[in-house]
Amino acid sequence: MGRKPSARKIVRRVLLFVVPAFIIGYAVVSASNDGYSSYTRGSATTSVPKPPPPRYEVRKHATEYSPDGGSKEYGNLHDLDCGEQGALTEFKFNYDDLAKMVNNDYTCLVVVHGETFGKRSPMETPIGPSGSRWSSRNSMQQLSSHDVDCGQRFISQFKMKQWSSSMTIRHQCTGTKTPSPQDCEMSKTAPAGHSDKASAFADIKVRCGADTALTQFKYNGDVFEYTCCPKPQLM
Repeated sequence: MGRKPSARKIVRRVLLFVVPAFIIGYAVVSASNDGYSSYTRGSATTSVPKPPPPRYEVRKHATEYSPDGGSKEYGNLHDLDCGEQGALTEFKFNYDDLAKMVNNDYTCLVVVHGETFGKRSPMETPIGPSGSRWSSRNSMQQLSSHDVDCGQRFISQFKMKQWSSSMTIRHQCTGTKTPSPQDCEMSKTAPAGHSDKASAFADIKVRCGADTALTQFKYNGDVFEYTCCPKPQLM
């Protein structure tokens, strides 16, 4: 029969297997209740902030002023863009009578820390003349031939494109639809002037109510008609 191991050797073997296993199992990952995730490795503890929840934020913007004029002067210069996670809720034309310049103010409903509006897609109204023959194809009244319509989705951006004697309105629609199309509301602005220049629309405001955003608008030769729909739930 072999010799029995001494008590000292038994203790040494226990320490040899138990202590490393204890050290390996000491790394613990846990979630605390204060919005942080923490993990412990050895004796060092690191806290990592959780992503903040998504929220809506209203942001106001303005395009640069440009010389007043018809579609040839206004076109290509004024890009009303709310970004990938934004929807238009309001826009208006401004006219500086002293400088003879025009621009657009516009307001966006933007999702912060989320992708509620989805991936937007580019659209374009049918190409048409940028004015009548009598206006030398240079009239803002020609907006009446263009219906900017995203259906049940929201307008995220629009810009008039003009070249030669033609024009179109390029725009982008959100990927997400309104959750309540039955609650969409159609409205109209005050009458605009009948000049060929952009200044004819000075102080005319397209504006949606609280918790809604723009899905469609069109100038009918007298007023802007537009549709506002309830915003989607944050996600």
